[in-house]
Order: sequence, then C-alpha cells, then structure tokens
Amino acid sequence: MAIKNHVPVTIETLRIIKAAGEWQPEGSFLAQVEEKVANLNISAEEDRVRRGTALPTDTLWARFQTQFMEPYIDGLIEHLELRFQQLGILGAFSSLGPQGPQADESRAISDLQLLAKQFPPISEMALLQEWQSYKVLITTVILKDKSQLEIMTAMASGYDELHLLYPNLSLLSAIALTIPVSSVNCERDFSAMNRIKTDLRNRLQGNSLTACMKMSINGPQVKDLQYSRALEIFFSKPRRIACSDATCQLCH
Repeated sequence: MAIKNHVPVTIETLRIIKAAGEWQPEGSFLAQVEEKVANLNISAEEDRVRRGTALPTDTLWARFQTQFMEPYIDGLIEHLELRFQQLGILGAFSSLGPQGPQADESRAISDLQLLAKQFPPISEMALLQEWQSYKVLITTVILKDKSQLEIMTAMASGYDELHLLYPNLSLLSAIALTIPVSSVNCERDFSAMNRIKTDLRNRLQGNSLTACMKMSINGPQVKDLQYSRALEIFFSKPRRIACSDATCQLCH
C-alpha cells in the first residue's frame, strides 16, 4: 500500500524542516512565517527589552522555533512513528492489488507469507495456492484494470463467487479494508449520528439508527430517493399517525 512509502517520506521531510531552522526554503510557508515574525512590532515586548527583562526583538524567530515549531514537529514525528509501527505489514497488502503480479514473484510470495504469519486463521499453503490463479484473474479477467480498492471490495464481498473461490485472499482483503489508517471515518460517523439522532428523535433504536446512518453516509442521494415507495413501505404497517389526505392512495 502507498502508505508504506508515504509515512517514511513524511517523517524525513519533517526532520529536514526542523534541521533547516532559520534557513527555510525561499517562498515556503515557514519562510513567510519567519518574515512576518521578524517584522512584528510588539510594544510590550520592546518595553521588556528596554527594561532588560526580555531578549531583543530580533530573536523572536529563534524563540518561535524552540518554543513552538520544534516541539510541534517532534510531536508529529513521535505520533507518526507510534501510529505506524508495522509498515511492513501494511505494505504487504500491495500484493493483492494490480501491481502485485507485476512485481517480483519472490517479493509477492514473501509478502503473502508475512500476512499469513500475522493473521493465523489464514493458511499459508492455501493462500499461496489461491495466489497462483488469483494473479491471472486480476490481470486478464473480471478484475482487470481495476484499482486496489475496487479489487479488495469485490474480493471481500460475501455475495460474490470470488469470496467462495478465494476464501483466504478474501479474508485478507476484508482485513485490509477495515484497517483504520485515520480517525476521519469514525469522526464522520459520529457527526452523522448527531445529525440523525436529535433531541426530537431520541428514541431511535440501534437498528433504525444504523439504517439511517448507512443511508446518510453511503447514499443514495436525496434526489434519487423514491418517496412514493418509501411511503408505501411506511404505511404498510399499522401506524398511530395517519395521512391528513383522506384521498391518498398510499396511506389508506
């Protein structure tokens, strides 16, 4: 997966920014910040300088570096390293994508062995056997020219014959799709729940709330909703409320 390469590059870039100090590349965001800090006109700061209780104004950038920028960069690096401790395993999932069969055969097999070892329910021997026909499948037949996300989604579907033909690879695909690379989806789900389960709808139970959240997050679009069919289903069961239109064919 691309994240295997992006995370080390991001960490190294942060270290370069920190090491550059006051010599940030011309035109970069931090170079602009440095220029603005250098031009600050803070009367209180100047007054402290005159009284000998503060550093000269020309050291504001140095103080910004040591007190804000460097601790912030160190914190970013620390959290990235803590969050992505198993980049090798994340990268091994790339063998399931369209680039897998095109890569070195021994490397793909090594990645699959690593995944089988990491997830014990998966049989290494069965996984390698499935791989022999799978690598032909994604380059010549129904999965040709599809992205890794599309391939994994198709493999992980329990309603497709691929799930039955490649049980171990399908399980790996499902695992890859559920790995939370970030908390964005979780935060989006909570936002959707707050929009749906309001004070006026506080008696929504789990099943109904889940269904409403799935529709809100995954669609269909509001303009595509078949309102007549929705009303038919709603009024197909006895309701304590009734339609105000006595001639309505859907409700009576």
